[in-house]
Amino acid sequence: MTVTIDERMRIEVDSSTIREYFAPYDLVKTMRASISCSGPCWRASRADVSLPGAVRSVPPVNIHVAGLQAMGADIHIEGGYIRARAKRLQGTRLVLDTVTVTGTENLMMAATLAEGET
Repeated sequence: MTVTIDERMRIEVDSSTIREYFAPYDLVKTMRASISCSGPCWRASRADVSLPGAVRSVPPVNIHVAGLQAMGADIHIEGGYIRARAKRLQGTRLVLDTVTVTGTENLMMAATLAEGET
């Protein structure tokens, strides 16, 4: 992608050249919040994101998975990756089981790409 910052500190991000929607382990292994990469991946109607695991006390991803499933994603966890697919996410009412800033942020990002209201 290209990022442009003008003299007034306005930022423009052009992500139209992105062709892969995959967050490999080598890239996200140091991020506790690697699951956060799954929300924006829905531009391609899919997300392949490595499970977090390189650090101790990694928060569970079940709330992220449940939220994406509620929006219509078909999710399989295999080979250390969350593999999620949907023709198009659908807006829905989400009630999270517990307070989670990262879960809320991730599901909000995914919801911006869903059809309808979330």
